[in-house]
Amino acid sequence: MADRGSALRQKVIEAALQAAGIRDVRVRVDDERVCHLGGCVADAAQEALVLRMVENAGITKTKGELVHINTASTEVDAKVYRVEEGDSWWHMAERFYGDGRHHVALRDANGNPEDLRPGDMVLIPRDI
Repeated sequence: MADRGSALRQKVIEAALQAAGIRDVRVRVDDERVCHLGGCVADAAQEALVLRMVENAGITKTKGELVHINTASTEVDAKVYRVEEGDSWWHMAERFYGDGRHHVALRDANGNPEDLRPGDMVLIPRDI
């Protein structure tokens, strides 16, 4: 059974998922602040959103797998990138798009968070 802090984090994540209209994802937060995930998401973008919600609840580790159900296309519209030490929006835009000036669009695609921490999951759209 999860402690009160873990139970509260789980409720925060569940409320965020519901507010975003994500209904087919199951979450369980254990006493060690590990979020166990399962279920289905539409695509990589939605998976990145779920992972951002988990991180925003103060969870640093996840286990499990989310299955993408929107696999009709063989082209990937986006990928998920784990932020490394020293990364910035500018540097990621240079790395993935060849031009740091795309940093504003990249940040906007991720809900416009101000801060980046190593380990954060960032959505890298194919086209900006």
